[in-house]
Parts: sequence; structure tokens; C-alpha cells
Amino acid sequence: MSTISKLEIRGIRSFGVESGDVQKIKFQSPLTLIVGQNGCGKTTIIECLKYGLTGEVPPGTDRGKAFVHDPKIFSTVESMGQVKLMVTDFTGNRVTATRSMKVSQKGRGQQPKFETLDSVVTMENVATGEKTTLSRPRAADINNEMCDAMGVSKAIINNVIFCHQEDSNWPLEEPKELKKKFDAIFGTTEYNRVIEKLIKISKEYNDRQKEKAGDLKLLENIKSQAEVKHLQLQKVDKSRQDKLAVVDSLENSLKPIYERLDQIAKIERDFSKLKQQEVEFKSK
Repeated sequence: MSTISKLEIRGIRSFGVESGDVQKIKFQSPLTLIVGQNGCGKTTIIECLKYGLTGEVPPGTDRGKAFVHDPKIFSTVESMGQVKLMVTDFTGNRVTATRSMKVSQKGRGQQPKFETLDSVVTMENVATGEKTTLSRPRAADINNEMCDAMGVSKAIINNVIFCHQEDSNWPLEEPKELKKKFDAIFGTTEYNRVIEKLIKISKEYNDRQKEKAGDLKLLENIKSQAEVKHLQLQKVDKSRQDKLAVVDSLENSLKPIYERLDQIAKIERDFSKLKQQEVEFKSK
């Protein structure tokens, strides 16, 4: 079973910003009770636990500007804050997330600016003592590592385990919003997204199928016309072959006539020679 081991807070809400003002909490097993007067920081501890796991600032803090210690209290330009959270996962290994942030106010009349600084995730193998640190990880990587160490999803941490008191009435919301919450808690959000994506892809493929069906119908029409033209071409070719056969037959029948004409032409030539000789003899 995963457990939260240690929490260190500095510069968050009423907790001081000096290095000596770091508040350290070591959680006991199986139960740790947090008691105190109103305004002493009980809610801040819960908010820091949630922030250490998910990286989300509490609601009502103007996107984190009211989460970090107010720099105007000490008349400074900026104020630093840090949350360090150690989680022991179900294997007994330790995962520590150190998240740093600051609020700066450069001039009078200007709105303060909240910034998230570099965060560090350290994973310690208890059996070997080996430590692995993610250098300059993305916020999403830190969130995933911490949620994996806790063994629950981010939605369960936000809406069930560390649900802020201002958001604790979400079960009374409208059915549509309530469904979104439950989908996130039970991990069906991604499933629903996949279903929506599959429906979208199916619609796209159906549209493409309709287009291809139209193209296929056009091609079938072209094919039928081509087949008709091919049959016509075969008929024309057969008629041509028949006519060529008739021409060959006629040419064969004309061969004797051509031969006779050649003979007549030869006789005419011989006759012309004889006539010429007759003229020559008469002249002599």
C-alpha cells in the first residue's frame, strides 16, 4: 500500500519563507491526525499535499498568487515558496517531489505574478539505496510519477482524497458535470475519448466509402461502355477481315486478266515494231 511519508513546507500562505521556518511533518502509520485552531494552517497542509502530488494550486488563490507567502508583508519584490513531498509506493521505494514557486511584484499598482520554478523528482530504491533524479522534468512527468507512486489517478486525488472544501459539493452538481467527474474518477474519460475518436474515424471511413462507391459506380459505367466499344471494335475488325478476304479473292480472279493484258501489251509492242519496220522498208 502506498503511503505519504514526509512533507516540508516553506513560504506557503502563513508558513514563513526563511530557511529556518521550514515546517516538516512526518506522517505516522496507520493514522496521523492534524489538529489546531482556526487559521493555523491545517487546510494549507492538505493543499500542499495535493499540490505536491498533482501540481495544481488550490481554488480561490488567483492562479497561485495567494498560495505563496505575500511579498508585501516583508516589503520585498518577490517571495519564494517550496513544497517537498515524499511518498512510499507499494514496493517500499521512495519517490520525492520538490516543487518550487515564487510570487513577484515589480511595482506599485501592478498585479503580482505567480511562476512555477524548476521541480525535481527523486526516486530511491530502498533495497539498493540507489537514487535516480529526473533532471528538469516536465510538470506532466512529475505528476505522473507522483500519481503512480500513490497508485491512484489524478482525478481520485483531486476529487476524493484531497478534495478541497470549496469543491467538496461536486456530487451535487448538474448531471453533465457529475458525469465528467465520475468518468475521470473511474478512468473512463480516456475510454470515452477513444470511443469518440473511433466514431469519428468510422464516420470518416463511411464518407470515404460513399465517395468510393460513387467512384466505383462511375468506373462500372465506364467499364460497360468500354465493353460495348470493344464488341463494336471486334465486329468492325471481323467485317474488315471479311472485306480483306473478298479483296484477296478479287485480286486472285483478276490475275488471269492482268496476265492477258500483259500479253496484249506485248503483242501491241511487237505490232508497233513491225509497223515501224514496214515504214522503213517502204521508205527504202
